[in-house]
Amino acid sequence: MEEGGRRRRPFRQPELNNVEEEGGRLLNIRVLFKTKEMQATFDLGATHNFIDPSLLEEGEIQPTYQSSVDLAIIDSRTDIIGKAMVNLRINNKEFRFLALVALRLRHKLVLGIPFVEKEQVIMDFHRHVVHLGRDQRTTAAFISHPPSVLPDLPLPKHGFPPDYSRRVGELLQDFRHVLAPTGLGAGTTSTRHCIKLTDSRPFRLAPYHYSEKKRTEIERQVQQMLAEGVIEPSHSPYNSPIVMAKKKDGTLRFCVDYRRLNEVTMDETQQIPRISDALKDLGDAKVFTTLDLKSGYWQIPMDETAKPYTAFTTPTGGSYQFRVMPFGLKGAPGTFQRLMSQEVLSGYLNKFCIVYLDDIIIYSKDWNSHLEHLSRVLERLSMHKLRCASDKVHIGEQTIEFLGFLVDPHGNEVKPSYLRALRETPRPRSKRELQSFLGACNWLREYVPNMSHLLQPLTDLLRKGKSFYWSEKSQADFERAKKAFEGPLRLDRPTPGLPFVLQTDASAKGMGAVLYQQVGDGRRIIAYASAKFTPAESRYHCNEQECLAVVWAIKRFRPYLEDQPFTLRTDSRTITWLNRFKGTRDKLLRWALLLQEFQFTVEHCPGRLNELPDVLSRDPCEEAMEDRGNTDRIYRPIRPSATENHQPPQLGLIAGTNDPIEWIKDQQQRCANPGKEGRIRHTKLHNGLWWAKYREKGHWRILVPRDSVPELIRRHHDDIAMGHPGADETLRKIRRHYLWRGMFVDVRKYVHKCEVCQRIKKAVRIPTPQSSHTPKEPWEIVALDLMGPYPITEEGHKHILVVTDLFSRWVEAFPVRATDAATLAQIIEENVFARWGFPRAVLTDNGPQFAGKKWASICATWQALQWTTAIYHPRANPTERRNQEVKTALRIQLRNQPHNLWDQELPKIVFQLRNRKNAATGLTPSEVLLGRELVLPGEWELRAAFNPEQEKKFSDIRKHQQDYQKARTTTDKPFPSFVAGDLVLLKASLFSKASKNVCASLGHEWEGPFAIKKVIRPGLYIIDKRKGLKVHASRLKAYHQAEVATRVSGS
Repeated sequence: MEEGGRRRRPFRQPELNNVEEEGGRLLNIRVLFKTKEMQATFDLGATHNFIDPSLLEEGEIQPTYQSSVDLAIIDSRTDIIGKAMVNLRINNKEFRFLALVALRLRHKLVLGIPFVEKEQVIMDFHRHVVHLGRDQRTTAAFISHPPSVLPDLPLPKHGFPPDYSRRVGELLQDFRHVLAPTGLGAGTTSTRHCIKLTDSRPFRLAPYHYSEKKRTEIERQVQQMLAEGVIEPSHSPYNSPIVMAKKKDGTLRFCVDYRRLNEVTMDETQQIPRISDALKDLGDAKVFTTLDLKSGYWQIPMDETAKPYTAFTTPTGGSYQFRVMPFGLKGAPGTFQRLMSQEVLSGYLNKFCIVYLDDIIIYSKDWNSHLEHLSRVLERLSMHKLRCASDKVHIGEQTIEFLGFLVDPHGNEVKPSYLRALRETPRPRSKRELQSFLGACNWLREYVPNMSHLLQPLTDLLRKGKSFYWSEKSQADFERAKKAFEGPLRLDRPTPGLPFVLQTDASAKGMGAVLYQQVGDGRRIIAYASAKFTPAESRYHCNEQECLAVVWAIKRFRPYLEDQPFTLRTDSRTITWLNRFKGTRDKLLRWALLLQEFQFTVEHCPGRLNELPDVLSRDPCEEAMEDRGNTDRIYRPIRPSATENHQPPQLGLIAGTNDPIEWIKDQQQRCANPGKEGRIRHTKLHNGLWWAKYREKGHWRILVPRDSVPELIRRHHDDIAMGHPGADETLRKIRRHYLWRGMFVDVRKYVHKCEVCQRIKKAVRIPTPQSSHTPKEPWEIVALDLMGPYPITEEGHKHILVVTDLFSRWVEAFPVRATDAATLAQIIEENVFARWGFPRAVLTDNGPQFAGKKWASICATWQALQWTTAIYHPRANPTERRNQEVKTALRIQLRNQPHNLWDQELPKIVFQLRNRKNAATGLTPSEVLLGRELVLPGEWELRAAFNPEQEKKFSDIRKHQQDYQKARTTTDKPFPSFVAGDLVLLKASLFSKASKNVCASLGHEWEGPFAIKKVIRPGLYIIDKRKGLKVHASRLKAYHQAEVATRVSGS
């Protein structure tokens, strides 16, 4: 009996479902209990809420019925020892409820039916989220973390003490939580990523359009990130679109396009270390371990105020934001590097470890010290709650890969795959592509002794104000530069305690240096360097240039030479004079003061023994400055992206188009039975390719497997040579060579959903009826128009002159600096009329260039009619339509590059327009004007693959050409014969004279006339030149005197 005579109510045993972990999938959510983040488990069959006593203080547990009960939790038994009020935080909402305190719970916190009913819980199993809260609703994602298992780590089997495996195993067991194979944990608490905006106005960018495959992959990865606690549901006013980037293995990486957010994000300065400098710190280490943090960025939590800025929307309409630092944010690399350098590995860097973002190298001279170093680093990672990717952990290796280099006890070598990529680089087609290649080469400038000689001709092509022209010599220089990357490129690391030798030289062009250490009779090369003189430095006295070379080299290699004695080898004795300099000239005094900071011994090296620096100085590759810092570069080297596995810089050149025949063969071979795919009646196998046609008398075209259709459409719509044409034009280009069932619908659907076309192209409007001028043949009527002004280009161009033939719709477009009538007329005459002929009429708008007397005079000179459109109605000019097409194409071509490069894109654009079918003529302009379409890259193989009708036609033409050539070469044509008194012309013997501006190839072919004075024998004559010149008939031809016209007058 209880107090007051009331009967004690019998305790009803709580009921819980038998919760099974099927593949690790539980109804768990992440909650904040007190100050600890943990998981709570929903049990929809539990009659009570439950909590483990280990989570509570002794005073928090209140007494309740002291009965032993059986609870069906993973077939275990438990006892109820009390009850407690529990306060939880889910997202930013507080929850308070009563829970029974139970022993031996499999899950520390169980939310049963009372909590579900009280908080009106709704579970969305499609999106793997739960909605809860009576007053203010919140949404939490289900999470799942299967038990952590220590993976097998690759351990070397040789070169280490016998107790190596046991000692390492014990060490890894102690830090198994750092090397967990799955899950990211709660993340570090040492820092948070903050975002400060310069413009706080919210923005919501529309999501991109995705294929069905990408939509499915987006949803899969979003659910996975929800389960891992990477993202959470969001109600943010911001939104950035999702981008699915293809990895090297063909899978898709989930990314968010944060360019708009980065534009309004404040800059934060944080220097990312240079890879080459980091590798030099390894010294004489012989044992290496590499660690790679698992999804490193995701282990840094976002600041609460910054989370809404990262919001994105999925194709199904779900809105989420990142709980951890995502890839692509402006300040993310700086935040990560600052955490690793200033917090996690502070005090260890450059002593026994180096770090580049999430890549860590631990290096030691012997294994015993290496175990100690490894233990210290793992302990720091554990302290800061950071986890490694076990599949990227390599312990106790003697050769490792790190950021594009192979590292061993003797030195650093560039990875062969990177050298192969440089050797296979296609030729640059613009300054931008050449800059990318030179930047990649410059990344290895310390590894190639004659880099200056190789790159100098190519860097000259990048001079400001100089147009980009790729000649045969440029191609030869390009191939010569690539050849330098054929063999292994290797540099030694400095050996501590061994003195350095710095060898320098200067020439008329520049200066060079090599830093090495002498080991016996051999040299351990540490680095090469070269630079060319600035215009001011090139005017220095030769003695001053020698001094400058020494000063520059010492500054360049300052990190090696400071605070230790070294030997300076040079073929000039002026450096000794500079050391004793006591004058007041600022430049020399500044150099002398700099040299006094260093301890060096000058060793004279005769020029014949100073070969290597001499070669470097005579063909320098780097721009020199009088007071340069430690880095001299042609261009800023490409850094590995923080979102990728850190590799050497990728070459930003446009890759050559894949061979379409080989590509389609490969696609067909992947299909089980290409000939039966798509239910097309007429198919055949020819030359290893499947061909198809709908009708018996139709043309054979290549049969496309269903899985290859999206890629084929992309090549004919998105490719740079295509320029995103409309659906009809895309379909027309594809139907020329390919066939599959349903191609009409597939192409229209693809073009309709094209993201670029939707954003860039204007809406189609019904044209206003116009009174047109109808030509009867090509180039009879020409329409002219001006576009612009646009951003001034490097060549000074501001406008575009568009010339259109109204019959064929052939387009010519020229970038122009000036727009006066005389300049435009000169361009048209030299580039259009000289090629196609003069027109009968010229149609223009009423611009000032075309409305004045000057233009009327020009048209009169051409004997062409001058027509103009109606005032304030520019669309009456047919060229206006071409203008819109050019403008749309420019927007497409320049969407990812500076707008002042528009003049470089014009040739590609007019190529697209000339090869695009015109609705008025039913043909492409090239077909009307040339009788054929312009050939695209790779189409020669398609044309030759299988087209019997065309092959027979071309075969007949080739035979006719061969017969004609044979007839010409076998015909014996006799020399001309003359008699005394005949007038003849003599083959001229003119020689070029540059001093007199005379070029032989531009002079007269014949001189004369001269009279035949005597016939010596048939074929040999004397003519009246220089009192009689003996000449063979092969150098003579008959002269035909012009008849003199006479005026006849009569009555």
